[in-house]
Amino acid sequence: MKTIFKNNNGFSILEVLIASAIASMILLTLNIAYSSIVKNVARATAMTEYYENIALAHAKIDKDISNIFFIKTNKKLNFIGETKGENSILNFVTINHKKFAISGNLKKNNPSSDVNEIGYYLKEDTEVQGVYFLVRREQMHYDDEPTEGGIENKILENIISLKFEFKKGNDWTTKWDSRQTKKIPKAVKTTIVARNYNSKKEERFIFISKMALDQ
Repeated sequence: MKTIFKNNNGFSILEVLIASAIASMILLTLNIAYSSIVKNVARATAMTEYYENIALAHAKIDKDISNIFFIKTNKKLNFIGETKGENSILNFVTINHKKFAISGNLKKNNPSSDVNEIGYYLKEDTEVQGVYFLVRREQMHYDDEPTEGGIENKILENIISLKFEFKKGNDWTTKWDSRQTKKIPKAVKTTIVARNYNSKKEERFIFISKMALDQ
């Protein structure tokens, strides 16, 4: 038995068990550390994506509002902002600048403009209670229905509220209808309240867009 359980040229069972226990502890520690690193990386990636999406939505809204197309004598060109419940809806016509090559000089980019009807509003997320999607509606032309038509695109999720305010003199108002005022506001303040992906806390983002169009 002594020969079986212990060999002078090898390890005893006790030594093997101790070594196995130490190896298991090391592997367990490494696994915990690896899991923690993976979770931290995933959390950081989600946060980066979260703020990046906010920034992209901000840039899109700002570009659309800044390039508004409005002629007060054209009854089909309207700027309509209203509040329904606790959230705002904004509809207007904008100019989306594009570049393309024309015959004669295929290497040169030449600016061109598309006049589109745009709408911003919230739609309820049916899978998560209490949050919404920020929707951008786009119609490739404008017509007699300034608040309808076109294609809807969800540009942000986990939104709690959306508010548009319009510069009127030195004050801000939550309602604007160019069909009555015959003009557009000097600036638009957008307030988005979003739910943070990780902490589930609410964060408020505010930015102001100024009109490039002179009235």
